[in-house]
Amino acid sequence: MKIKKSSLDTLLILFLMFVTILPLFIAKQFVILSLFFLVVRIVISADIFFYLKEKMIIFTLLMPGILGAFFSAPEHLVRFSGILFLVLGFPFSSFKIKHFPIVVLSSLILLYLIITQILIMQENQIILNFRDFAYYYEGVEAHRNHWITDNIFMNAFDFSYWKARGGGLYSNPNTLSGVVIIYFFIFDVSWKYFNQSINYGKKKWNKYFYQSIILLVLFCLMQTKSKTYLIAFLAYLIFQHLDVINLLKLRIKKKLIVPLFFVVGILPLFYGKVIDGIILEGGSANIKYSILFNYLENASVFNLIFGGIFFNFDAEFSLWIGAVGLIGVIAFFNFYRMVYQYSPQSKALLISLLLISIGGSLFYSLLLVSILIPLFVILLSSSKRLNE
Repeated sequence: MKIKKSSLDTLLILFLMFVTILPLFIAKQFVILSLFFLVVRIVISADIFFYLKEKMIIFTLLMPGILGAFFSAPEHLVRFSGILFLVLGFPFSSFKIKHFPIVVLSSLILLYLIITQILIMQENQIILNFRDFAYYYEGVEAHRNHWITDNIFMNAFDFSYWKARGGGLYSNPNTLSGVVIIYFFIFDVSWKYFNQSINYGKKKWNKYFYQSIILLVLFCLMQTKSKTYLIAFLAYLIFQHLDVINLLKLRIKKKLIVPLFFVVGILPLFYGKVIDGIILEGGSANIKYSILFNYLENASVFNLIFGGIFFNFDAEFSLWIGAVGLIGVIAFFNFYRMVYQYSPQSKALLISLLLISIGGSLFYSLLLVSILIPLFVILLSSSKRLNE
């Protein structure tokens, strides 16, 4: 029996999505295996020969940082794998992805992560024991404080200091936020392409299910108190439907009303904390960028331009400025530019990823980049078919 190409491609993406959230003691091995299969799939396709000029520019810009890692910090070489993989396979036009299985699996993963977060915050001993056994990593104890609450619904709306922050299975609220929001992006992209392909948009249960997932993800992010990811999520909802020309004419699309309601209702809950984090000496954003500015003041011109410094700057832009220098950061913007030019409907997604990069990590995180890879493969391969 002959296996269809679309079935094989979909299975590869499903496999990577699934193994990434497996217990940590087995996830790494399966992620490496799944990425190996995907690399083989790219190498035997024509995608590797498309956009050669742009790819060579990106590889050239990243090369000093890669060489710096090779000679001074080889353990960090693996951090380049995500961006190199995506650039190599761009635009994934040979991939044929079935969206419905992606929708199903991403929905189940989101439910798994959110339900376990809630149960842990309610001190469910079975889930706590499972977390301690399956998702233990060095330094995890630092993130296991202040995660218990008596009223989980009121806690979601309270952004006061020392309130419970639900880190779920990963214990770290920021890590859980990153995992959840990227799986949501996968769900959202796949959902929309699936509906467009079968003209399914007027089914009421369809609409209610989609809205339920959005509310659950929003609830999860509010429990984590991770303001960077909350802002990125709200921005994603807004920029999907924002039309600047209509806005200047004081015209608002109906689909924009609900996202605006979320922004107006939720942003004031933590806006003051965002400002405090920036201007106060002990604020999280102030600390992150004080480290970066101190590095910029003291680093050599060579390191500023070409990188080679691997230090915990705790934010995507800062991490890559240290690792690959200013020319390497240009490589990432070139990749985003390529994605937007090939898939203009990716505007909201790219804006959200850029916002996350200001206060969190993406490609630098081995966990998150393992989810970003299927996200971009689905987005770009589907854009090709939509444009046709």
